[in-house]
Amino acid sequence: MSKSYLVRLPLELLLTPGQMARRGRLEMGFDVLNILPPERMAELLSEVLRNSGWKEANGKWVKRSAELGIWTIDPVGRTIEIDASGRLAQRISLNSVELSDQNIGENTDPAAIKMSETTKVTIQSILQGLENSEKDLIVREAVRARQAVAETLKDVYRQALPEKAKGLGNIVSVNKT
Repeated sequence: MSKSYLVRLPLELLLTPGQMARRGRLEMGFDVLNILPPERMAELLSEVLRNSGWKEANGKWVKRSAELGIWTIDPVGRTIEIDASGRLAQRISLNSVELSDQNIGENTDPAAIKMSETTKVTIQSILQGLENSEKDLIVREAVRARQAVAETLKDVYRQALPEKAKGLGNIVSVNKT
């Protein structure tokens, strides 16, 4: 009678370094109306982000989302990066019986363990399920991040318009509606 063990495999064994680096990350661009010169719009964006509780790091602005993702805004490059990699699974679990037709004992060299085609298909299926659930998480984070950027840009425009009006001269009044 053979024993069955639950084997946890780190994803680093199954994915390339590039795949691991991209997991849970997305970068999106956003447009900023050029009410003022681009440099001034970037300065206003930075001011609004600072006043909204974002933290500066290497010329970019970072904030942890409610879902524990990390958002990073580059005001000059006009991009936002969403990083939810910290919330993703780092390993998969398999039953040891699926790994080999041979018994896995204490002295078995891990490199000598052979996987059947069924095991390979099982692992691919698990990885595909992880990828689908990760995409859902990233999409939710991206929508929230994009909404935060839109709200921030409204504040930037509220500050930029009176400044632009002053620069035009002969403006008697500016009404906010």
